[in-house]
Amino acid sequence: DDQCLLGIRVLHRAVDVCVSALPALVLAKVAEAAKGVLTDNTLHHTRVDRKALMLGCVLARAAPAALSPHLEAITAAVLKKSPIAPAKADPFSTLCTNCLLMIRRKCELTSLSASTASELKARVPSEEDALGALEEESEVEEEQALLDVESAH
Repeated sequence: DDQCLLGIRVLHRAVDVCVSALPALVLAKVAEAAKGVLTDNTLHHTRVDRKALMLGCVLARAAPAALSPHLEAITAAVLKKSPIAPAKADPFSTLCTNCLLMIRRKCELTSLSASTASELKARVPSEEDALGALEEESEVEEEQALLDVESAH
């Protein structure tokens, strides 16, 4: 629906540009609107859905407290929409991943159910986990290089 799309675009722009000027009550209503769209399966993969993912991402980044009452529903909905192995060239997958990443980085995850929190952590590793994995990978590569050198001699 064009009216809904226009409304979501306006809300996204308002939160993105002037979040500090928006009262907490308004931000709470914006988060509720994002939840309404993201949990509506009839809107899956529509332009409204994509714009709501962008709104969820900017809310998580700029106003994570506003998302708190709806964090479980929004996170579960985005996890459900998001492919487990996202395609690199798929813009919808990228939007889902970005939204989940911002939720993981900026929001208080204690309000999530254990299953949603564990799925989020499995799909979107924390920066510490990602750095640890990179360090492990480079150590394995160094060891392999040493073994290759030793076996060559």
